[in-house]
Amino acid sequence: MDFESPRFTRDTLLHDILNDPDTGAVKLGPGSPPESVKLLQQALFDLHWVFATSPGTMHQDFVIGIYGPRTQAAVIAYKTRYGIHFPPEVPTGFIDHFAGPRTFRRLDRHCVVLDRATPALYNKLSELQAGGLAITLVRYPDPQHPHTRPVVGTAGATWQVMLDGEPFGHLYFREETGAFLVSGDIDDFYRDSAGGPSGSLGYPTSDEFPDASGNPTNEFEGGTVTQDLQTGLVTATSNDVIVDFGDEFSRF
Repeated sequence: MDFESPRFTRDTLLHDILNDPDTGAVKLGPGSPPESVKLLQQALFDLHWVFATSPGTMHQDFVIGIYGPRTQAAVIAYKTRYGIHFPPEVPTGFIDHFAGPRTFRRLDRHCVVLDRATPALYNKLSELQAGGLAITLVRYPDPQHPHTRPVVGTAGATWQVMLDGEPFGHLYFREETGAFLVSGDIDDFYRDSAGGPSGSLGYPTSDEFPDASGNPTNEFEGGTVTQDLQTGLVTATSNDVIVDFGDEFSRF
């Protein structure tokens, strides 16, 4: 078995872990080789798991090659979210702080999605900027802070964008649909009332466009969302399509 994500492919220890028949003997943990640990830490950092357990952690303080308490906490949170326990055949098995074969199999799939999303989102941002929309990415204190955020329940990701220093909306990407911008009150409705990408509307399939009455509109996998410019009311119309994200990433 080989990794799909190129970020892991050249590390022989991680390859050995991936191909271990889940004996619990081949894994990363305290004292593991620094270069292998850095690859795990980078993945957890990029997937935002370190921020779930250690908010405000800087890249330079986390991706250091030492399998310390912050790494252990992020691994436990990740494994808890995805039910990675040992022994695997026991539902009530123990969730420890080590990164073994099942942890890396899931991390590999998630990193593949993340690494495909990032260039697609960059391309969409550049396209919109070239068209005259002066949107920018949110600036974080840590220049290495990952902008690409996985969307739980889907194999997709999102970026928050700003306009004139104020929150403007989000770019969304799923490989089956592409990358699109949803902004303003439509984005607020989409995220707060419709459940966002993991809700019944699924991912956007268009940027904003005017409908026949000139009202701003976005199309989605599961329907259409429009804002009435006269009343400000945002409404959704279902197209009765059930959005299926598939089993592979159903617990992203």
